Amino acid sequence: MMIEAMFLKALDLTDKLATGVRGKVVVIDIPFGSSKNTQEDEKTYQETTRKFILALGERLVRWFDHHPHRHWDEFKNDARFILKSKKQAPACALLIRPELVCEVDTIIAHDHFDGLISAAKYVLNGQDPYPGASHDAIVAENRVGELSKKGNRFKAALRAEPVDNNMRQAIFRELISARRSALVDMAALKYGKIEFETLKLAQQYVLVGRVAIVYATEADRFDLAMLLVIGQALAKVAIVKVVSQRSGNEVLKIAGSKEWDFVTMFDLAGGVPNRVTLPAERMEEVLYKINQG
Repeated sequence: MMIEAMFLKALDLTDKLATGVRGKVVVIDIPFGSSKNTQEDEKTYQETTRKFILALGERLVRWFDHHPHRHWDEFKNDARFILKSKKQAPACALLIRPELVCEVDTIIAHDHFDGLISAAKYVLNGQDPYPGASHDAIVAENRVGELSKKGNRFKAALRAEPVDNNMRQAIFRELISARRSALVDMAALKYGKIEFETLKLAQQYVLVGRVAIVYATEADRFDLAMLLVIGQALAKVAIVKVVSQRSGNEVLKIAGSKEWDFVTMFDLAGGVPNRVTLPAERMEEVLYKINQG
């Protein structure tokens, strides 16, 4: 029977999901809980991640992650958990090594580029699905360096269809089979228009001290990662205020260079130090702390 692959986010990992997935399970590149404030994150961790782990029990054979979390200490003596910092593993794909691959029925991986490469690498017994795939995962995860031609095509397809699980499945199938997907080709071409709209939206950035801010509406079709990179070229920190597709609430997408530690600055439980999401109502606090820091 074929391995089933699911591409999800941290909040999707519930005890209900655990009871519904098939057989032995590996989790790849999905952080514990969320990266909101400590009190909210603790509740999220207890209600999602912890219940998911307990519900799976011995069916959980591996958990690979590189998003540090305070609850990691609970699993430091459990060989199933391969948990390394971003410094140790700038992409989760680097953690997928042949000696750590076990027989599984279901892969649950993060729904972005690194998660897809890592999941394919797991199926391929720790081997890159194409030459340079792990390097592409590092570039995509850290937004430093250049993607290969193949990596650019996959990234463009993902950015063109950011919430389409069919696109992730198409990319995953191509990665493990090396058979080119027409669906991926069409999405990559579609990204050209999104890139144009992103550049147009970037012209609306406003500078507030060390911060470049732009307001995006629900109607805007843009590449968030690209928009944040452009903002960082204008100021020390970029902020995109946008409506969250998950919650429907306004949030702040914040990005800075490697020296920024927003997790500590805003008392968050975990996550990538220089890229965080906060509720829009914290805007005044955000501007004050960044400009006074």
